[in-house]
Amino acid sequence: MKSFLPIVLATAVTLLDAVSAAGFYSCASNSTAFQLTNATYSPDPLIPGQEACMTIEGNLTQPINNGSTVVITASIFGITLYNTTTDLCNSLQSISNSTTQCPIQPTNGTIKECVKVPSGIPSGISVDIRAEAKDAQGNELFCLVGPLTFGSSS
Repeated sequence: MKSFLPIVLATAVTLLDAVSAAGFYSCASNSTAFQLTNATYSPDPLIPGQEACMTIEGNLTQPINNGSTVVITASIFGITLYNTTTDLCNSLQSISNSTTQCPIQPTNGTIKECVKVPSGIPSGISVDIRAEAKDAQGNELFCLVGPLTFGSSS
């Protein structure tokens, strides 16, 4: 069974730049390598125990090379519940279930990922997600902050 991490990662990795989508916004200090054109997830709010799908459309303007990383942090009320650093290329390849290898060349595209939301998540909470990606030289590729809201399963 797929874990819930891909829906969090899909949200965090791809809801980028200055466009606000589903409550997400850029925390980047400069223009970034990805410009979001559309982002949706359903159901909204996410329902524990049910499938959730995220669709992202956007424009990658710079290559993503080997050595790029993304730091994903999830918190509630300012308390960090989850913090991990992963290889950005591997994460993007996992999300899109493709055989794409780094470097990932500039392109326009769509990613859709569906996973089952764990049933143990309490309803009515909002988890703040922050994702910051950098290339191997430490240059910012993107940064975003936004909520994932969970509704009732009944």
